[in-house]
Amino acid sequence: MNTLKLFLTLSLLVSGGMESAQACKEGEEEFWENTEHRSLSGFSIALQENYLFVYSDKSYDYIAIQIQDANGLLYYTTETSIVPGEAFVIPVQQFPVGTYQISFYTGNKQVTKYFSV
Repeated sequence: MNTLKLFLTLSLLVSGGMESAQACKEGEEEFWENTEHRSLSGFSIALQENYLFVYSDKSYDYIAIQIQDANGLLYYTTETSIVPGEAFVIPVQQFPVGTYQISFYTGNKQVTKYFSV
């Protein structure tokens, strides 16, 4: 795994992708597409016991939420509304131990966050 990380980092540096190399996260997250440059924002997540709490500082009438693991297996998907100051709660007690990405979609905009259970 360390050889693969070194190869990917060197490949990015040689190809002029210094910003992409610096944006890589530790562990499995580095293999997911970096979506931090997208314009959708305002989401925060908090994992407490067996629940993932999603918060937003903006109101969204329609938001699609997906959770998948590093292998691309989809563990959760829903379409909902988000209200500022109110938590949207996702039960994660059935998720195997591991690292996950949660993606929020509205229109053609997307933001992705990461968490581990």
